[in-house]
Order: sequence, then C-alpha cells, then structure tokens
Amino acid sequence: MDSLANAAGHEDRHLLLKSYCKGLLLEGDRKSIELAARLAPDGVQPMRQSLHHLVAIPGERRRERVLSEEEEAQYLKAASDIGDSILSAYDRSLGGIRASQRGEQPIKPEDPYLLRDASTVLLDCGLRPEECHRLRWEHVRKDTLYIPLGKTDNARREISAIRTCGGDPGDT
Repeated sequence: MDSLANAAGHEDRHLLLKSYCKGLLLEGDRKSIELAARLAPDGVQPMRQSLHHLVAIPGERRRERVLSEEEEAQYLKAASDIGDSILSAYDRSLGGIRASQRGEQPIKPEDPYLLRDASTVLLDCGLRPEECHRLRWEHVRKDTLYIPLGKTDNARREISAIRTCGGDPGDT
C-alpha cells in the first residue's frame, strides 16, 4: 500500500489515499457520504471533505490533472505489487504452523489482483469508482463497456475499452 501512496505524489495525501482504498474495499455504496461514514463514523463531514480534496481542486467539480504515463505505470505497478504480496502471504501461510501442524488450511485469495484490474478499468475508461463497482460481465461486449447506471442520465453510455478488454487497437 505504501508504494501505491507514493505513486500518488503529495505526501500529505498518503494517509488519505490509504483510507480511500480501504473504504473502496469495504462492503457498501461507493458514494462519498457512505464511504466517509464507514471510514470515520465520528467525523463524517470532515472525512467526506478530505476525500473530495484527494480527487478535486477545492471548490471545483473537475479533475485537477491527468496522470502522466509514468505515473499511471507506477500506480498500476503498485497495485500489482499488492496482488503479489497477497499471493506471497498465502504461499507463506501454506507452510505455517496452522497449516502444517494443526491441519487448518488458509483461505485462498479469490482475486488478489482485483485492485490492479479495477484501477486499469478506472484509468483506461475514465469511470467513476461507483460506475466501476457496478460493472458486471453482462456489461462487457467485445471491446465495449456498457454503463447502464450513473450519477446523471448522461452517465449512461458506451465506452470503447480495447486495451482494458484485451483487444488490439488495430482490430477496430
């Protein structure tokens, strides 16, 4: 997680980014108010405001900037490293005391690279986290993502996702 926070750049945002990622992995809606309530039950509004500052310029409703290719690569590498560490921890647990002496088998990670995969979709398609969370396999057809629900009526759209879906840009 530290390498992911370092990829975010600003040191004052490291703890906030870690909290944000934790909130995204917890059960429940991905709307900022619900996310803030899960992360800071005693300080919902301050946490919500801090989360907004993580992704936007104060007082504006647009992105602060777009990641460079190098920053995007660092971010995805950090997300992959997290998946690698999850698998490594599982492998170590197979030889641990509980597994080897007590006969208690560890639970195999269902999808250790989920953060990397979700990050790829978010970065390549420009989806909101909530839209990405709602994606289902029936929303993917060939090289297109169909977004049936969104924050506004205009959010319902089709997005070409050649790279994300594993296609070749020369195939279109």
